[in-house]
Formats: sequence, structure tokens, C-alpha cells
Amino acid sequence: MADRARGRFIAGLVLIAIGAFLVTSLVTHSPQEGPFPDYVAEAGAGNACGAAGAYVSAYALALVGWTAYLLAAIVVITGLQLALSIQVSGPVMRSIGLGIIAVATPVALALLNASPASTGVAYRAEPGLGGGVVGVLLTAQLYRGVGPLGTVILVVFGVCVGAFLLAGAELAALYERWAALMGGARRALAQRLRAWRQRGPKRAEEPLDRHWRELERGPDEQPVPEDQAPAERRVVESDEARRGEPVEPEVVTRYSRGAESPEVPDDDEDELDLYEFAERLEAGDYSLPPVTLLHEFLSPEVGEDETEIRDKGRVLERTLGEFRVEARVVRVRRGPVITMYELSLAPGTKVSKVESLSDDLAIALKAPNVRIVAPLPGKNTVGIEVPNTERELVGVRELMEEAGKKAAGMAIPLFLGKDTGGNPLVLDLATCPHLLVAGATGSGKSVAISAMISSILMTRTPEQVQLLLVDPKSVEFSQYAQLPHLMCPVLSDMKKAASVLKWACKKMDERYSVLSSVGVRDLKSYNELGEEEVIRRLDPDGDAIVDDVPFHMPHIVIIVDEFGELMMVAAKEVEGSVIRLSQKARAVGIHLICATQRPSVDVITGLIKSNLPARIAFQVSSKVDSRTILDRNGAELLLGRGDMLLLPPGTSRLVRAQGSYVTEEEVEAVVQYLESQGGPQFRAELREYHAQQEGGEFSDDLYDDAVRVILESQRGSVSLLQRRLSIGYSRAARLIDMMAEAGVVGPYRGSQARRVLMSLDEWDKAHAGA
Repeated sequence: MADRARGRFIAGLVLIAIGAFLVTSLVTHSPQEGPFPDYVAEAGAGNACGAAGAYVSAYALALVGWTAYLLAAIVVITGLQLALSIQVSGPVMRSIGLGIIAVATPVALALLNASPASTGVAYRAEPGLGGGVVGVLLTAQLYRGVGPLGTVILVVFGVCVGAFLLAGAELAALYERWAALMGGARRALAQRLRAWRQRGPKRAEEPLDRHWRELERGPDEQPVPEDQAPAERRVVESDEARRGEPVEPEVVTRYSRGAESPEVPDDDEDELDLYEFAERLEAGDYSLPPVTLLHEFLSPEVGEDETEIRDKGRVLERTLGEFRVEARVVRVRRGPVITMYELSLAPGTKVSKVESLSDDLAIALKAPNVRIVAPLPGKNTVGIEVPNTERELVGVRELMEEAGKKAAGMAIPLFLGKDTGGNPLVLDLATCPHLLVAGATGSGKSVAISAMISSILMTRTPEQVQLLLVDPKSVEFSQYAQLPHLMCPVLSDMKKAASVLKWACKKMDERYSVLSSVGVRDLKSYNELGEEEVIRRLDPDGDAIVDDVPFHMPHIVIIVDEFGELMMVAAKEVEGSVIRLSQKARAVGIHLICATQRPSVDVITGLIKSNLPARIAFQVSSKVDSRTILDRNGAELLLGRGDMLLLPPGTSRLVRAQGSYVTEEEVEAVVQYLESQGGPQFRAELREYHAQQEGGEFSDDLYDDAVRVILESQRGSVSLLQRRLSIGYSRAARLIDMMAEAGVVGPYRGSQARRVLMSLDEWDKAHAGA
């Protein structure tokens, strides 16, 4: 490779010398010089390059006229590119364009400086005038073939085509900048129009299910093409790249910065609402929060343009070349926080050699660090992730608008952020089915948890998803204290939190018993049956048994903000409960989201990690922590503030992304909207379970009466107690559980009534003796 570079350098110097000689000869040329007999005989008298310069300049000007100056400049520029190792993109197409210009320019100059009557072979082309002999001859032939007007059209067309081929990439970049500028203007106008309309009188809300039905329209029916993100465009390498010729890398930006922003209708207010994500989904008297409660973060208008991105690509190639690694940038993808450069390595180059140069590349690019993905999954290229000079915030609203149609088919959609290509990253927690999150202080972990909770609140009702929140710090989840989705108050006592996990295991077993009795395999299938089908499958012996079975069961999401604190209080109990839930709870709709800022092996044990395949790593302090959470290095090189690595379930491929950002004002607005529809309805069974776990007996004045009702009927039915004692389901279920602990009734049997273990006489004798 060194010999090749030396040869290019020498060739460049030779071309520079030749070009300088030509330029000097042409600039100092005098009409009295040259080999033509009509001129003064003493050649070279006034030329700076002597007789040789006089002859060369005279012949050049006589042959091609003023085009000689252009050709001399091209020789100099080519020499500089070779000597300075400046890579030229698309050399074949540029050479074709240069050839077209070299032919069209003499003809154009001849048309400007000669009359059609004189364009014969005998016409004498004076040096320095028109297009020279070449221009005259070509013009004469074109005049005879296509006429004067046809000649002008062909010449203009040839010059335009040649210029486009010679500077195609630069023209494309200029067009993209112009389009981005116009798009930004349209977006600003749209925002002003929305603000003006929002100041007007509010319209009545649209009817039910508009939220999803508008999103499920086909692309032809959508009034606003929100799902057509430019970042989803795929770039295919050109034929020149496949042939191995150097090409300009394709640059794929995450947005065209407003160039493809949706148009705002002027006269149809319904169309404007669609741009704002349709806003509502109603389920009975409950309505989801409108997306307008969330902020809309605009992309900065300043930042890296394509020229800067390409310059960094050349720096990468040059730096790798200095370490004798021959590589070529074939594609560039710009994301909200990092830019991915895809490099094609020369045959025989070890990938490990590129991986060892991460620090050297960071120095050359003046970046805090770079991350090397070698090789890229499914490709024969190596990826180098370089931080952008400016970050772009990724809001939950933006993700909902771009990926709402995709999220509509998910049970529990989590809007996590955007990947390196700017594509929305949406995960269905029901398919994960559990999530492990780790990151150091200030890495964006808590904001990500808030974004996940906001995703659930914005898209799911309390009948669909219920929450259990564990907050050891007592400040992270305080805003959610009055949510209607909560099953119990936010837990800050770790002993109670450990008992919640035990209760979840108990609830898991109960749900499995119900599913088994009905003959379905998962929660989704059960909820799709409906009340009539559940009754038909159970074939009950009386209404009392059927009333014990819920006809719809919501998903339960348990979110632990600091899992390490929970493990410190009750490691054995917590680990056992987490392992049981992670192994079995997916089918019955119970899911865990565990977050920790200390991903050590005593917190994330081997058994826990093996049963939580979906993981998110934010910036950590060391490679050891990165390997603990992801089983590989990389998280220690993240940039913080939401920069993360996602390990999706069922794959070993890491996805780098910028996490979604939600402010406290947004959370407060969403919570207030939900509180206005009703406060939380805490589960009494959870409160009583806590009391039992703490060793206290939870007494009830109706306990004796309830026992007599059960013993007289010899049926351990919750609904029987509800009817006879006129009490609610929670209190009746608690009384049955107390009887089970006392040995009055047997264990839970799903849809069937509990077996009664004693008679009324036995109870009276035992009670009288006590």
C-alpha cells in the first residue's frame, strides 16, 4: 500500500508540473508567437516558458480556443488530488461529464465568436478566439446535420449534463439543503397555524375508537402521512461500489429536517386533529389522554450537514490508512445522537485490527469516544458510531405520531426512543415479557422509566393494564400516587415490596388455574373468549361457582425503580419470587420492569439474568458492569443522557438508541388528566396480604357469620358470601382466605368452589371449646 501511495504522489507532482507549464504558457501567450506562417518568426520572444511554451500555447489555442484554459486547470486539479490523496467520489461518472464538457465547450465558444457562413474547413481559427479548429469543425458538422437551433439545443444540453455528472453529489447536497430550509419554513408556519387555532373555541370530542381507527387506515386513506418516515428509506449500493470502484458514501439522515413535514390543512379541522395523533380512545366512560398534553421537541436547525459528515468519513479512511487498514466508507446513517459510518474493509484485513483502533479514531475525529460494531449483523461491513456535535431530543409524542399504527397492535407498547437511523423503537412488553434496566447516576435511567410509564398511561386503560410501583427513594414515582391504574399505593417500604412479589406469584398460580379450567394457554386468548364462552366452557353447577371467576383479567406490570435496594433487604425471597415470575408469568399477563444503578453480580444474579432476556443498558462506569448487564463490553462507551443499548428478546444483537425524553410537566399533565376521571381503586387483598406477611391477624367482624354460611351450604364460594352477607368481592375473598388458613376450607381450585373440610357441628365444638 505504501508503494501505491508513493506512486500516486509522484504522478500527482508530474501532473502539477505539466499543468503549471500549460497555465503559464497560456497566460503569457502573445499572438506574435507560434508556428503559423502569418505570425512573426521569432518564437518565444514574449512567452514566460520560452519557445516550447509559445509553440504549446499556440497549438492549444488554435485547436480548442479558450477551452485550453479549462483543460490546463483540470490537469492541475487532478495532480493536486493525487498528490494529497484526496479521494474522488464517482470517478467514472465525473470523467464522462468532463469529456462531455470538453466537447461541448469548444462548440459553444465557436457559436459565440464565429458566423455560420464562415464555419467551413477553410476557415482559419485564430488562436485565443472561439473554440479553435475543433470547435469550428464540430459546429460546421452540427449546422449541416441539425441546423442552427438544433445545434444550440444540443450544446446547452451537453453542458448541463456534463456539469451535473461532474458535480452531481454537490448539486444533490445543495438541493437537500434547500429542501430542508423550505421544510423548516413549512413547519414553522404549521406551528403558528396550530397555535392560532388552539386559541379559538374548543370543539366537541370525536366519538369512540378514533385513536386507533384513524391509525389503521391504509396509506391512501391517511390524510397526513405520519408513518412515512424518511429514516425508513433503504439505500442500495451502486454498481460502482459492487465493482470495487471508490464511490461517495450514501448519507441517510434521520429526518430531512422538516423537508417532509406533513402539510397542515387550511380549511379542515378534522385533518389537523389527525396530525395530532387522533387524540382519543374511549372505553366506556374512560378516555385516554390526548397526545397534545405532551411536548413537541423540534430538531435543531443547525448541526452537521452532509459536507461535515463526509469530511468525517474521509478522516476515518485516512486514519485507518495510517495504521495500514485499507477501508472505504460505503454508507452513513445519521441518528439523533450518533452517526453510523459503515466501512468496507479490503480483503485480508482482520476485523480485530479495526476494533483495537477505537481510541485512535476518537482522537482523529475529536470525539469523546467512538464505538465499533464489527461486523454489522447480516452485512459484510464494519460500523463505527461517532457522536454528533449536537444532540436531538426524542419525545414520546414524536414516537407516538410516527409509530402509532405499529403500537396499536401491541398489548403493552413502550416507546423507548429512536435507533441510530432515526427509526422509532417501540417494544411490546407482553412479548419481552420482562425488562431489566441498568445505568449509572445521570445516564437517563429514571427518565426512561418515566417514559415507559407514560407510554402505558397514554395508550392503555386501567381495565387493560394495572400497575404496581416500587420506589425506594420515595421521590421517583410520587407523581403517580393517584393514578387509576394503581393496584396499591406506591411502595417505598422494601419489606412490603418483597411481599408484593410473593403476592404476584400467588396471583400467577390462581390465573394459571383459571386458564387451565377454561382450556386456553394465555391471557390474550382468555380475554377474547367473553363471558358467555367462559360460562359455556366451565359448565358450572349453579351461578355461584361462575361468579367466582373473572371474565376479564388485566395485565399487571410491576416496576421496581431500584432493584438493588430490594435485593439488599430480602435477597433470597426476592430472588425466588423474581425467578418464578420471570419463568412462568408471561402467559398470565404479569410482567416485571426492574431498574438498578448498580448492575453487580450480587444484584443481578445469574439466575435472574438468564430469565430476563430483554435488557437495556445506559452508560455504566466500567466494562465489568457492561458485561454484567449485556454479557459484553460497550455500555461503558455510551454518552449518557439517554444514550442506551437495547438487547431485544430472542437475539444477541445489540441495538443502540437514544431514549425517549419526558419532562415532569408532561407527566404532571397526563396524571392530572387521568385523575380527573377518577382516583385509584386499591386492591384490598394486597393490603390484607401485607398484614398477613407482617405476622398480624387480620380480623373481621363477619368472620363467624361467614363460616356458618359456608358450613351450612358446604360450598366454599366467594359469591355465596357476597349474596348472603351483602358484602363486596374483596372482603368475601379475604374471608375465604382466612377460612383456608384456619383449615375450614381447602385450597383454591380455580373455577370450582373450595372443598369444605369440616361440618358445622365440628366448628361449634371447636368454637365452644375455645
